[in-house]
Amino acid sequence: MRSVAIYYSEAQGRLPDICLRCGKPAVCRVEKTIRLHDLAPMHGRGVLTLIRLAADLRRHFRSATLVLQAPFCAAHRRHWAVRRAIVWAIAALTLFSVLAFWLLRAANVMGDTPAAALTVAVGTLGLVTAAIIIGTSTAKHACNNDAHTFVLHCVHPLFVRALEDRRQQRG
Repeated sequence: MRSVAIYYSEAQGRLPDICLRCGKPAVCRVEKTIRLHDLAPMHGRGVLTLIRLAADLRRHFRSATLVLQAPFCAAHRRHWAVRRAIVWAIAALTLFSVLAFWLLRAANVMGDTPAAALTVAVGTLGLVTAAIIIGTSTAKHACNNDAHTFVLHCVHPLFVRALEDRRQQRG
């Protein structure tokens, strides 16, 4: 899988009719809203990092958007909807595991066993990690507002080749 820079003008219906995921002929266009503000990488720990993250998230969710009309084959037309459902399911499972831990702890069912707390903590960390990995793969990254482009990751090489051929034909 490769990454490809997409011009804003191409994103709105001027992409080749090749599935982004598998390279087969596309049968439909799936709309996906792209935010034109990247989240800055966060390094460090503590309150200042959280404040910077909150400010950056605020900017991100108030930024301009673009509707990507992505070509998909019949097998992959629900690609983004399935990924979104998985991420929300993982978030719900994480919340459930934390609430279950608190309730069991409050009822003193687990006693003072650190093994139970460690098991819930590791499980929750695993769920959060899975949500982050699934949510960010095949995601849009690296907006370049000067060049009016954004980058799509995990795109099939046949799609990239078709896009490059189309650009060469248009000159």
